[in-house]
Amino acid sequence: MVRRPQILCCISLILFISCFGADSFAQGTLKSNRELMRAIAQGVHDIIKKNFYDPSLKGIDWDNELRETQKKIDSCNTPGEMLAAIY
Repeated sequence: MVRRPQILCCISLILFISCFGADSFAQGTLKSNRELMRAIAQGVHDIIKKNFYDPSLKGIDWDNELRETQKKIDSCNTPGEMLAAIY
Protein backbone atom coordinates (compact mmCIF):
# COMPACT_ATOMS: atom_id res chain seq x y z
CA MET A 1 0.00 0.00 0.00
CA VAL A 2 1.26 3.46 -0.89
CA ARG A 3 1.89 5.79 2.00
CA ARG A 4 0.47 9.31 1.93
CA PRO A 5 3.87 11.07 2.41
CA GLN A 6 5.21 9.33 -0.72
CA ILE A 7 2.26 10.52 -2.77
CA LEU A 8 2.61 14.08 -1.48
CA CYS A 9 6.34 14.01 -2.21
CA CYS A 10 5.71 12.80 -5.76
CA ILE A 11 3.04 15.43 -6.41
CA SER A 12 5.27 18.15 -4.96
CA LEU A 13 8.15 17.09 -7.20
CA ILE A 14 5.96 17.12 -10.30
CA LEU A 15 4.61 20.58 -9.45
CA PHE A 16 8.12 21.90 -8.76
CA ILE A 17 9.42 20.61 -12.08
CA SER A 18 6.41 22.04 -13.90
CA CYS A 19 6.84 25.47 -12.32
CA PHE A 20 10.59 25.48 -12.91
CA GLY A 21 9.99 24.51 -16.51
CA ALA A 22 7.47 27.31 -17.07
CA ASP A 23 10.26 29.88 -16.83
CA SER A 24 12.19 28.08 -19.55
CA PHE A 25 9.14 28.09 -21.84
CA ALA A 26 9.15 31.87 -22.01
CA GLN A 27 12.71 32.04 -23.30
CA GLY A 28 13.35 28.66 -24.86
CA THR A 29 13.12 27.41 -28.39
CA LEU A 30 10.60 24.82 -29.43
CA LYS A 31 13.37 22.20 -29.42
CA SER A 32 14.51 23.07 -25.90
CA ASN A 33 10.90 23.07 -24.70
CA ARG A 34 10.43 19.59 -26.17
CA GLU A 35 13.59 18.35 -24.48
CA LEU A 36 12.42 19.78 -21.15
CA MET A 37 8.96 18.25 -21.42
CA ARG A 38 10.39 14.87 -22.45
CA ALA A 39 12.64 15.00 -19.37
CA ILE A 40 9.66 15.84 -17.15
CA ALA A 41 7.65 12.95 -18.64
CA GLN A 42 10.60 10.60 -18.08
CA GLY A 43 10.97 11.79 -14.46
CA VAL A 44 7.28 11.31 -13.72
CA HIS A 45 7.38 7.88 -15.36
CA ASP A 46 10.39 6.81 -13.29
CA ILE A 47 8.96 8.04 -9.97
CA ILE A 48 5.60 6.38 -10.52
CA LYS A 49 7.12 3.14 -11.79
CA LYS A 50 9.56 2.94 -8.87
CA ASN A 51 7.20 3.92 -6.06
CA PHE A 52 3.59 3.37 -7.11
CA TYR A 53 3.32 1.13 -10.16
CA ASP A 54 1.51 -2.18 -9.89
CA PRO A 55 2.37 -4.55 -12.77
CA SER A 56 -1.19 -5.92 -12.74
CA LEU A 57 -2.68 -2.43 -13.14
CA LYS A 58 -5.50 -3.41 -15.47
CA GLY A 59 -3.05 -4.44 -18.18
CA ILE A 60 -1.53 -0.96 -18.67
CA ASP A 61 1.96 -1.08 -20.19
CA TRP A 62 3.59 1.79 -18.27
CA ASP A 63 6.67 1.92 -20.53
CA ASN A 64 4.43 2.13 -23.60
CA GLU A 65 2.52 5.00 -21.97
CA LEU A 66 5.81 6.92 -21.74
CA ARG A 67 6.62 6.22 -25.41
CA GLU A 68 3.14 7.41 -26.45
CA THR A 69 3.46 10.56 -24.33
CA GLN A 70 6.85 11.35 -25.84
CA LYS A 71 5.41 10.91 -29.36
CA LYS A 72 2.64 13.36 -28.47
CA ILE A 73 5.22 15.84 -27.13
CA ASP A 74 7.23 15.53 -30.35
CA SER A 75 4.16 16.38 -32.44
CA CYS A 76 3.20 19.45 -30.39
CA ASN A 77 3.81 23.00 -31.61
CA THR A 78 3.42 24.97 -28.39
CA PRO A 79 4.57 24.55 -24.79
CA GLY A 80 0.94 24.39 -23.67
CA GLU A 81 0.24 21.45 -25.95
CA MET A 82 3.35 19.71 -24.65
CA LEU A 83 2.26 20.18 -21.05
CA ALA A 84 -1.21 18.89 -21.89
CA ALA A 85 0.34 15.77 -23.46
CA ILE A 86 1.90 14.92 -20.08
CA TYR A 87 -1.27 15.46 -18.07
